[in-house]
Amino acid sequence: MLTRLKINGFKNLVNVDVRFGPFTCIAGANGVGKSNLFDAIRFLSALANTTLLGAASSVRGEEKNLRMLKAFLTVQAQATLKACALRSK
Repeated sequence: MLTRLKINGFKNLVNVDVRFGPFTCIAGANGVGKSNLFDAIRFLSALANTTLLGAASSVRGEEKNLRMLKAFLTVQAQATLKACALRSK
């Protein structure tokens, strides 16, 4: 059972820390991230059984998610390559 979820930087969720009990109600105004919270849970669930790109494509707004993820991975790969190049000098 999921008892706690900490999220930072997933869609509009920043520094979110949710503790779940046997019954947890998620309520709030429009646009505050209720659906994004469930998307994060769906993403983590998919990540257990598929690749990172596959998990990203499983949540709402998949086209935007894939573009953001590919851009992030490209930046991460470039940073890693630069770090490796600096270490090898």
